[in-house]
Amino acid sequence: MTRTEPRGLVVELAEGFDQHGYVVDDGEQEVGVRCVAAPVPGAPSPCAVSVSGPVGRLGAHDVTRIGALVREAADRLGGELAGLPAAPGDPRRPDRSVPSAGGRPRRG
Repeated sequence: MTRTEPRGLVVELAEGFDQHGYVVDDGEQEVGVRCVAAPVPGAPSPCAVSVSGPVGRLGAHDVTRIGALVREAADRLGGELAGLPAAPGDPRRPDRSVPSAGGRPRRG
């Protein structure tokens, strides 16, 4: 079933992640394409690892195996990225501007 309401999609994604540690797009984004994705924990900016393919090559029977691999890759990547500063513009990035003599902030 394809969700058309943002709230319903968020709930469905959260349930899928809570159950498996990954989420599946079964053609909602593009008909005939399946995607398995997992968020990267500890990354300085929101990101995910995903695998996509045509449903004929990435069958429903492959999702559990691929989901576990995607989750493992996301966890490993998160471990490598943990502690890096957030990307510019990310709301979690601390404001690093400091006043300069001219009164305008400069990046420090």
